[in-house]
Amino acid sequence: MKTPPTQRAIRAIKPSAGLRDEYEARLLKLVNAISDDLSKSIKKAYDKNEPLIAQDALPSDVFRILFNRKRKEWMERFEKESKDFAEWFASSELKHFMRANRSALKSAGLNGLAVGFTTGNVTKDVLKAIVNENVTLIRSIGEQYLNDVEGLVMRSVTRGGDLKTLAENLAKRYDITKKRAMFIARDQNQKATQSLAMANAKESGLTRGKWIHVPGRKSSRESHKRMNGKIFDLDKGLYDSEVKQWVKPGELPGCNCQFQLIYDTDLWKS
Repeated sequence: MKTPPTQRAIRAIKPSAGLRDEYEARLLKLVNAISDDLSKSIKKAYDKNEPLIAQDALPSDVFRILFNRKRKEWMERFEKESKDFAEWFASSELKHFMRANRSALKSAGLNGLAVGFTTGNVTKDVLKAIVNENVTLIRSIGEQYLNDVEGLVMRSVTRGGDLKTLAENLAKRYDITKKRAMFIARDQNQKATQSLAMANAKESGLTRGKWIHVPGRKSSRESHKRMNGKIFDLDKGLYDSEVKQWVKPGELPGCNCQFQLIYDTDLWKS
């Protein structure tokens, strides 16, 4: 859909690939650390109790004590690192957005005079939401991984399983956790950028946007392909028939869509 002649569009703000890569690297470093530590601790306990495991003598208390200790140790670390991580990410995302926004305004011929970035209450609320969501997600990686690994170990022990099979199952679980961490890095980077763009638009008094469909790595939502180029109310979004709700660019999991801000040329005639 073409933008009416009395209106202009400010180019979409894209998420930072560099910030996404750094987010992913930091998160995977934490995932690798917990994986290595648990693997070594499990192997040590398994080797020590292998005769009992083979006899189905249920040395489950040994592993229960081990996981109680590791859970306390690692959740304290995830609690601290998730807060530091989330605050770093929100701050870095804000800096990226401010630079990208100034560049977009300059390209639109506004030179940052008519519409500028202001950190008002809406933006401050969005930054708080970014921090809180990332703290929750990062912490959940540790919680879920600990639960999954403990489940694999306890089932192996009670069934008299061998260490080789357990190691293979642990490797599969690590791959699942790694992929989830990589998805979170991509998804949060996109969500944060689009959320800040929406907040800036609201504080600048702009109310409309043009949906820009950006294909995913492996797939794209058919409903979002049909949304491409449509003008929408920034407060409302567009109706997504696939999920049967109103959505905004980047809101749904894995959505890479962006938007261009629309403004009336009459407002800047002077």
